[in-house]
Amino acid sequence: MTGKLFGAVVVAAAIASTLAVAAPANPPPACRAWDVDLPKEWQPWAQAPTPLAVTTAVADVGSAVVPIGKKVSLAMAPSQSVHLAVGMPKIDEPPDAHSGLLALHVPEAGLYWVAASGGVWIDIVVDGAIIDPVETDGGPLCASLGKALKYRLKAGNSVIQLVRARGAHVDLLVAREPEK
Repeated sequence: MTGKLFGAVVVAAAIASTLAVAAPANPPPACRAWDVDLPKEWQPWAQAPTPLAVTTAVADVGSAVVPIGKKVSLAMAPSQSVHLAVGMPKIDEPPDAHSGLLALHVPEAGLYWVAASGGVWIDIVVDGAIIDPVETDGGPLCASLGKALKYRLKAGNSVIQLVRARGAHVDLLVAREPEK
């Protein structure tokens, strides 16, 4: 019974993470507008993104390096063509699901946010294993984000694995949280 309950919780968490949606049409009452007066590290979110295509295999991630502190517009690949760094169950995958892999070079250890414009499963893979985010609250209040996760990263190379995007394009920002 415990195994079945654990499995149901894992499935529910997977579905909830996948269902994150883009920001609503109107910003919260505390905001003048979306993407205005953002903290310094989040200001690139309000700028025009730079195009970047994801890769479909770990061996090719060197050709898709996501810069830290710069918003990118990702051309995603149909999910069935992507060979993930770490396999994921195909739970309630939308019919137009897109996925992709990116390289991330972390110059120094610290806290980093990975933010996306819409519903997409975001994982960071280090040494062949998915690491857990330390926070999932969504980033700054007035940012038009669909999803944001904070990770404690060590200096070095990792893979950002994006799975189950609803459509062929996702905007993404990796932002370093300032030291306190």
